[in-house]
Amino acid sequence: MARAIKTSRPAETSGLVHHKAGYEVPVRIRAVPVHNQHGSIIGAVELFDAIEQPSSAESEARLPGCVDEVTGVATRFATQSHLHESHHNLSEAGVRFGVLLFRVEGLDRFRSGFGPEAANGLLRVVARTIEGTLWRTDFIGRWADNQFLVVLNGCR
Repeated sequence: MARAIKTSRPAETSGLVHHKAGYEVPVRIRAVPVHNQHGSIIGAVELFDAIEQPSSAESEARLPGCVDEVTGVATRFATQSHLHESHHNLSEAGVRFGVLLFRVEGLDRFRSGFGPEAANGLLRVVARTIEGTLWRTDFIGRWADNQFLVVLNGCR
């Protein structure tokens, strides 16, 4: 907004906003200066457009049993297949890749205190948050009840 006000021109950038469900959503942000009847800038208007990114699970969705029903990311089976394929293809081509394992601590206590639906909601938020921070070429899958595995293709 400051750039639009300072330059008197529309400005555009990208960023992340928090969804009401708690995860981050990548967006394109546009700011347009607002003028009064004398032509002076009196403020700016911001517009947010979601940047549609196919999820890891969407690319695997054609195969039955490849999308985790709770989180919407790839199942362990699909994740193992992707990991094996990444290791074979990327190491053969000499491209570096990374593997991250995320574990949600205290999930069993959370589940027993708040119930299975709340625990599933928490897992969905964690999966969507991780997924929202990844590059389009990266991959996320559910590894275990409380774990997510991420493959970073072409490590930066």
